[in-house]
Amino acid sequence: MLTTAEATQVYSLLHWTPFVSLYGSTTGTEDWAEYVTVYHFTRKLKQLFRIVVRQNAQDVFVYEPVKSALVQRRVRLMKRFYS
Repeated sequence: MLTTAEATQVYSLLHWTPFVSLYGSTTGTEDWAEYVTVYHFTRKLKQLFRIVVRQNAQDVFVYEPVKSALVQRRVRLMKRFYS
């Protein structure tokens, strides 16, 4: 298990990648599965997807991967599935 500081650091680094989750960053197939799922939930079902690190019931770090410019560049790939 990560400490709050470690989790904050790890998830802060996720911002510099095109991945929507740490799990998605493990392999190409997991990346695609995570991306398609998060895309559908956020774009089509209008659901919020946030990564939250909490300590003592306080939000220490909040990150919404779908707002990342690197993640948003991938949206065009989804058009073939939703046209």
